[in-house]
Amino acid sequence: MGRKILTWAAILAGEALLIAAFILWGKFEQNVLILNIVVTSIVYLLFTFDLLFPWINRKERTQKRIGSLGVWWSSVFIYSIAALVVVFFFSSSWSFALTGIVQGALLLFLIFGLIGSMGVADTVSDVYIEQEIQRAGVDAMKRAVRNLQTKVECSTETISPDHRGRIIELGENLRFISPSNSPEASEIENEFVEVVSRLALRFEAYSLNQATIERELREAESIYKSRKNVYSN
Repeated sequence: MGRKILTWAAILAGEALLIAAFILWGKFEQNVLILNIVVTSIVYLLFTFDLLFPWINRKERTQKRIGSLGVWWSSVFIYSIAALVVVFFFSSSWSFALTGIVQGALLLFLIFGLIGSMGVADTVSDVYIEQEIQRAGVDAMKRAVRNLQTKVECSTETISPDHRGRIIELGENLRFISPSNSPEASEIENEFVEVVSRLALRFEAYSLNQATIERELREAESIYKSRKNVYSN
């Protein structure tokens, strides 16, 4: 809280100095003087805004603002340089109307830059969400196999070395599964999770369910092979 108050105080002090400098040394007509103060204040705030509202928020999972920084800061630099050139080199010789039109056009350019950066940010966010959805299915497969492995490890009965080894291998093979945006991949992932979840329950009575375990383990292995061969569109 103290840091934010101090930041506000520093920004306001800088703005006051900027206005004072124009009033004391600016050789402009009153209308042009006010316009120049407004324009330079906008430029000043553009470069100090990040002190109060940082563009990079580490708590934001999508980090969409990072993806839009290039467009935004390019727009800010171009606008700032052009606006200040008009203020210090042309506003004293141009009419107020012409100066206002040029500064208005530059401000419109800045607004379009902001819109463009927001569009890029939305695209980054959409890509992140899509990737999260794609990874969710693969993650669910891995969780199901980990649960199965836990059931095997915690079983009070002697588990066949063949079954134990194949379950371990199944878990290791999932590392080679890549997320996919294919609807077919999603269906296969759900089917795999369902089969493996049933399989995990069988190990609660291993000796009674060995035949079923063998059948469902083969089914899980077959589903894994099918999913391995499905890629993104």
